[in-house]
Amino acid sequence: MTWPTKKLGDVELRILVLAKAMFMWGCDFARNKDEISRMLAIHAFDNTVEMILNLVVESDKLPKDKRKINFHNLLEESGLDGTTKRQLSGLHDQRNPAQHHADIPDYETIIKYKAYTENFLKMILKNRFSLLYEDISLALLIRNNTLSEMVRSAEEAFAEKNYRKVIELCEKTLVEASFSVGDIFKKAGVLTGYFKGGDEFGEVIKSSYAERYKEKDYYEFAKEISKAFLQLGQATTTMQFFIDHKVAFLEHRWRVENLEAISGEKLKEEAIASLDFVINLILKWQEEKIL
Repeated sequence: MTWPTKKLGDVELRILVLAKAMFMWGCDFARNKDEISRMLAIHAFDNTVEMILNLVVESDKLPKDKRKINFHNLLEESGLDGTTKRQLSGLHDQRNPAQHHADIPDYETIIKYKAYTENFLKMILKNRFSLLYEDISLALLIRNNTLSEMVRSAEEAFAEKNYRKVIELCEKTLVEASFSVGDIFKKAGVLTGYFKGGDEFGEVIKSSYAERYKEKDYYEFAKEISKAFLQLGQATTTMQFFIDHKVAFLEHRWRVENLEAISGEKLKEEAIASLDFVINLILKWQEEKIL
């Protein structure tokens, strides 16, 4: 089935990006063979398909009696060919028992429906929106142009299988987001100064603190101490901006410091993890108006 090309608006773009992100999330789980990973993978693939079907059918524009339609109704309204409908229906039928009865598909079934979902996603992007699968990236949701381009560069390096470069670019992007675009350290200083915990600490970190000792031999030392206490407070407070990403940050830093020692398939996995961490952190800070 070939549809008329549809103009891509902000809402449609966000849905497409999130659908691909959901699919990639499922692919991460599909690499594992344990039951929990297989269950999460089949859910992710099914959710990806349903998000796209809703977008294609545009159920909010259907007659009132058809607005509350289920998966199979969406499939019938989609205009897809019979083979694709059977594949996607089979996927949904695998997801239902996994969700309701813990009847989890075997690994070979997961891989089969991973391929069906990817083919469906690529076909919709090309035929409905005149886009290539590779054009859709979470970087499109990043509003800051500099950070978006940096993430794009990291994704291109990944496509070229230059996994060390991916991790290096992720580190550069993290530095740019933290110190240039977001100025996280300065914001942490504001929090440190406000929630100082006591008058003594608040006095020491003031820029004017050392001036009272200007005529003393230890004036320079007092300036260094004042600055060091402020930096300590900033460093402590900065991690509050990471919240659920603190472990991912530490793991990313381990990769950067041990980059030459990582190789093979492990290097690819670590590159994926760093890319996911940086993108998700930037989107979190963006949502919180930090960037």
